[in-house]
Order: sequence, then C-alpha cells, then structure tokens
Amino acid sequence: MNSTTSTMQTIDGGASDDEILEAIGVEIKMAGGPATASARFAMNVLEYYQQPK
Repeated sequence: MNSTTSTMQTIDGGASDDEILEAIGVEIKMAGGPATASARFAMNVLEYYQQPK
C-alpha cells in the first residue's frame, strides 16, 4: 500500500485534516528525509479532497 492509498482510506475513514497532517509530521520525524517523498503524495491527496466539488 502506498501513501496515496493510505491517505484516501484515512480521509474516507473520517480523519480530520489536522489528524492527517499530524500523522504526516510524525512520519517525517520518524523516517527522516526519505519520508518527505511519500509525504508529498499524501499532501497532494489531502489537497485534492479539500477542493470544492
């Protein structure tokens, strides 16, 4: 499973934006620089779902 799928499932599960951003921050703190690559995709998904439909 990749960060895009995980983020979509988290949003569908009812997590708030703040909860998702906190999880992304923890991921970066725990994994360091390489985690910023997957965090970028997670942020893109979050941004996409925030757009008015």
